Amino acid sequence: MELTPFFTMSALTAKDLTTGTHTTVASNVYAGLDARYIQIWNESLKSFLRIKFSDVTFQPPASSTKTLTDSSKFLTTFGFGATKTLSSRGAISLYGDLEKDLFIRAVSTTSVTVDSIMVPSLGAKISYDLIKLKAFTLNVAGVYEEKFQASSDSYTVGQGALYGGIIGVRQHNIRGDMFELNFAAFTRPQNTSATTQTETTYTLSLKFFFSLIKPEENGNVK
Repeated sequence: MELTPFFTMSALTAKDLTTGTHTTVASNVYAGLDARYIQIWNESLKSFLRIKFSDVTFQPPASSTKTLTDSSKFLTTFGFGATKTLSSRGAISLYGDLEKDLFIRAVSTTSVTVDSIMVPSLGAKISYDLIKLKAFTLNVAGVYEEKFQASSDSYTVGQGALYGGIIGVRQHNIRGDMFELNFAAFTRPQNTSATTQTETTYTLSLKFFFSLIKPEENGNVK
């Protein structure tokens, strides 16, 4: 099992297709938790179920001529996937998510709001251990997700993407991984029928690894 508390900053930039005006809203630093149940099938293959949640609050738009309504959103993600070890240093993960993504919407000529809409996606993550020491490993990863269409009461969401990178340090001992500190940066361009927009996020996370099978002193499990 993996538990990952995290801290994220997010910024949304949008252009209204009707008026041509640009709006940028940035969040405060917000916290969340990502929990995964891991099923290990063999030494090179494992699958997982995932749930993630966070509570985000946005600051007023950078433009002083507009106000922001409904600035707080509770975000959730449900997902599943599998990870295949390719070598002693590399691995690939394939996964599917159903995630609440954020979108700017104009309420009037002087106010905007941020909506959260459930969007399905399929993604891939390729990771590689750059430096492996006795107790620590420095690793990097690249992520790409294909975001599919969705809809709300006011507009439709077109197909988009998410891409970015992760750099992390993992601590381990003879019993396996203990924790992992990661920094991630992602960009998500995804337009709606009312706007063109892009979200940028920066996340600092600390992943903890837990085994549900207790090892005995001789190395066997019980």
